[in-house]
Amino acid sequence: MMRKQDLATTVRNPINASEANQLLDHLEKWDGNMSNQWKVRANANQVAMERGSPFDYANVYKGLSRLEAEGTLRASDRAHLNQALDFFG
Repeated sequence: MMRKQDLATTVRNPINASEANQLLDHLEKWDGNMSNQWKVRANANQVAMERGSPFDYANVYKGLSRLEAEGTLRASDRAHLNQALDFFG
């Protein structure tokens, strides 16, 4: 059971259809790069996800998905990729 005062920091509000379309459009067009240095990349991804923005999570997901396709994910990358997937799941 969850305490009422913890709801605001634990449960996120779902996005509406318009926001979902914006997010999908952003994900399709995002062409950013991730650092080749795993510690720098892990720290940047952690900071992005701590902000809690769906757009930041989408950036982390897309960037790490590209690295996964190349076969270059480290353990911290895998954890962040799974966290991003859970965020949207």
